[in-house]
Amino acid sequence: FLSGNAYYDGSNWKYATSTDATNYYQTGREHIWRSAASGTAGNNITWSESMRIAAAGGIKIPNQNATNEITFTGTDFTNVLSASTGGFQLGTTGAGYLSFLTSNSEAIHIDSSGNVGIGDSSPTGNYGKNLQIHTAATSGSSLQLTDGTTGGGVNDGLQIICTNGLSYIWNRETTDMVFATSNLERMRIDA
Repeated sequence: FLSGNAYYDGSNWKYATSTDATNYYQTGREHIWRSAASGTAGNNITWSESMRIAAAGGIKIPNQNATNEITFTGTDFTNVLSASTGGFQLGTTGAGYLSFLTSNSEAIHIDSSGNVGIGDSSPTGNYGKNLQIHTAATSGSSLQLTDGTTGGGVNDGLQIICTNGLSYIWNRETTDMVFATSNLERMRIDA
């Protein structure tokens, strides 16, 4: 144990002086940092875990209001997490992908080319970028909407495409296209 303003009396951790306390220790191949708010000299300390590095290398930072940057460096790229009162950034500095999880399953995947998949870990399309607002290349951009009826392939569903200065609204199914305004159907194009 390495401690600041703390000592162990054989049964409890106690404050050495009337200020905050810190503590670091290793157990089971894990590294654990703890802290405690200011207390009275001689009183018991109630520790709050500040950070843990697990035996497998994972990092856990519980109950924090981060205002600084955390960088995780690997052999191929660096992951960066930065938060402040002005904003939040999360990303990679190399050609890796970025993935967002919910319920321990991938919900959003952004590949190294900038393609975004929601519920799809390999976003692809017939034209340039998927779910892209702008691209500097002339290969184009597309937004593809599919469901369980249309299937999820590159020739399924509805696509909104912009390529080489041309714009398309492309129904790739053998169904009608309906246009509506003010909650009323105004035009229908038969399949």
